[in-house]
Amino acid sequence: MPDRSDIRAWARNQTLLETDDISNTDVDAIINQGLRKISTQFPWPWLATSTTQVLSDGVQSYALPSDLDHLEKVIYVGKSIPLEEVSSLEAWHRKGDQFASGDPTHFFIWGEDLMLSPIPTSTSGSIKLYYYKRPTALTDDTDEPPFAEQFHLILADYTIARLWEREEDFSKAEEAERAFLTGVNDMARYYLNRATDHPTVFGGGLSQSRQKGFYRRPPFDWLDAP
Repeated sequence: MPDRSDIRAWARNQTLLETDDISNTDVDAIINQGLRKISTQFPWPWLATSTTQVLSDGVQSYALPSDLDHLEKVIYVGKSIPLEEVSSLEAWHRKGDQFASGDPTHFFIWGEDLMLSPIPTSTSGSIKLYYYKRPTALTDDTDEPPFAEQFHLILADYTIARLWEREEDFSKAEEAERAFLTGVNDMARYYLNRATDHPTVFGGGLSQSRQKGFYRRPPFDWLDAP
């Protein structure tokens, strides 16, 4: 199972760059940059997670998970139904600070917080957040990427491309970049070929509506309700 040291060694082997040319610390930073790059391209199951938030009487704002990257769904556990997402712009414009109290039916993102409407009461229970987290950086040489081992050296291809760019050998950089893109697409087919609602086209990435703070015009019925 290739770990960070194996990925770094493979990149050095292919570029013949020694530590006098570029430090291990800088190569490791490129490896983690590649991991982050991969994480943003598809709704990877190895980044899917969830957390439950107990609601408090009269509390509208709840901190988002610290590792959140893309929010997929918020479920109101009390009724096992998804809450409708609306934009913060319309929420504040229509409601101001006059939000009703009751069982939540909608949410919007404000800064690092998830805001609920109506404002929960003592009987509201809890909500469950389903989301894609940011990958954990590889900080030790024995750390391995969080996906299937046959794809670990995709990070070496990314690193090689960046190293050749640094050396201004752009032909070799483009070749390594193509290998990286091919590897990511192969991994997408491996993980996502059974998910009919997620096209496996590199660069399409996650729907922007999943991104924290993304503006999306909401339905107006809830805004006009008492």
